[in-house]
Amino acid sequence: MAHILIVDDDNDFLSLVAANLVAQDHRIVTAKSGLDALGLLAEQAPEQAFDLIMLDIELPAIKGTDVCRSYRDASGQSPVLMVGVSDDDELKASVLDAGADDYMTKPLDLAELSSRIRALLRRPPTFAGLNLKAGDLTIDARSLSVRRGDMPIVLLPKEYALLEFFMRHPNQVFSTDLLINRLWPADESISPETIRTHIKNLRKKLTMSPACKTGSKLATVHGIGYKFEP
Repeated sequence: MAHILIVDDDNDFLSLVAANLVAQDHRIVTAKSGLDALGLLAEQAPEQAFDLIMLDIELPAIKGTDVCRSYRDASGQSPVLMVGVSDDDELKASVLDAGADDYMTKPLDLAELSSRIRALLRRPPTFAGLNLKAGDLTIDARSLSVRRGDMPIVLLPKEYALLEFFMRHPNQVFSTDLLINRLWPADESISPETIRTHIKNLRKKLTMSPACKTGSKLATVHGIGYKFEP
């Protein structure tokens, strides 16, 4: 489940795309102008940032490219998917230069849109230079290192990816299917049992010493999935 902002002044398009993404368990916020979008983005605390922003190029008052550029200038790091009616190569280049991560041409194929969104959500966050901290548990995402107090914790790549993902989404519950969708390539066959094994091993490593038995933890929400409790 991702938290997605969709910005478009076409009511029919906005309703269609929002309904499609809600059906995929995403949380959707909509805006109809660049000014509204900038206001919503300015109100977001870092820990509540949108997981993805979908911007139409031709917005009232402020173009989508200008919204994207302002967002990047303000250190906004969430992936941005721009949409427009032209497939001109120069336009696509200008969109990417403005800080967008991807571009799609209207009318959108909803299946392709879902695939593009999944791909963007799987990308390592570009704000990885920031430390993540919960109690005595700290991640330095630049060096991909984890510490609990003064004790370094050595994690396998997928264990690290799971921990970082959970710490970026505290107190949110994720099913095994959603974790697979967010953290594994679409062409890689992963079973829910694989997720359970990774989480079991991650829990062991996070509680290797008696001093680490309390504090932040990965909790099981029975019948639903897992969440990180800071």
